[in-house]
Amino acid sequence: MSSADIPQARPGSPPGFDPGEVAAFLGELDHELTAVEETLRRLDAGTYGRCRVCDEVIDRADLEMNPLEQHCVQHR
Repeated sequence: MSSADIPQARPGSPPGFDPGEVAAFLGELDHELTAVEETLRRLDAGTYGRCRVCDEVIDRADLEMNPLEQHCVQHR
């Protein structure tokens, strides 16, 4: 995202409105959505819970902490 893509505050914007913070937040949401979609694809393919690098089983406690985890401890 370039600085030209970041919306600028307009007259009458709420006090404290920071367009850069909004853009960063939206970027984080987009990243999270991508991770969720990838996790759903892995569930459908039967590869959920396995490391993308070595195919070893990801520790259950790690998946409980972060259900979107795609790597074992060794490959994080």
